This record gives sequence, structure tokens and C-alpha cells, in this order.
Amino acid sequence: MQKNAVLVSWIGSTDLRAPRHEEEVGLGPLAQALQSFEFGEVVLLSDFPAAKIDPYPGWLSERTGVPVRVERRMLSGAPKFYETHGSKTRAAELVGLPSYQTFTNWMKRYGVDR
Repeated sequence: MQKNAVLVSWIGSTDLRAPRHEEEVGLGPLAQALQSFEFGEVVLLSDFPAAKIDPYPGWLSERTGVPVRVERRMLSGAPKFYETHGSKTRAAELVGLPSYQTFTNWMKRYGVDR
């Protein structure tokens, strides 16, 4: 990965548990990814209440040295394709790409697995 690569991901419950329960859950998937690959920035998508996620970006950034920002994306319930697809399009826009398809092609080009 190049240092200017941007990791865009949903925040998961295990990620949120990691700062307080590292012995039980480990670092969580996002922190593990940031330890394994070089990224210049992290954009996290979340539909968790703000109070639940507020401590996480600072912990992740402090632990990994990578700037982290959170984009709030509300889902109506269990993730539905059309809602997550809209979020993928928004994620592509956040990193300066014109469309989700461009984002998918970029991921393939740089060998990023979903």
C-alpha cells in the first residue's frame, strides 16, 4: 500500500470494544489492518450513536499514528444493499473519486480485498 492510501470502512462492534477490552477482543479489525498496511488516512463510516464511537477515533489515531475521521451514515436497521451502496458512493466521494464503480476499480488496481 502507498502511504497516501485511504482506508474507508464501517466501524464494527469489535473495533469499539478494543480500547476497553483488548485482552478479550484484541486490537479489533481496523487497528490490525492499520498495523499490517500503510495508510495515510482513515475514514470511518458509522451508524452507532455518537457517544458510543466518540472515544474510538482518537484511540485508533493515537495507537497507529494515522489521522482518523468519522462520517455518520444512518441505516434504517440491518444493513440493506441500497443503503450500504449509497454509503460506498459517498465513501468514494470522500476520497475524491467520482463514483462507487471508480472506487471498486481503484480497489482492484491496488489489490485491496473487500
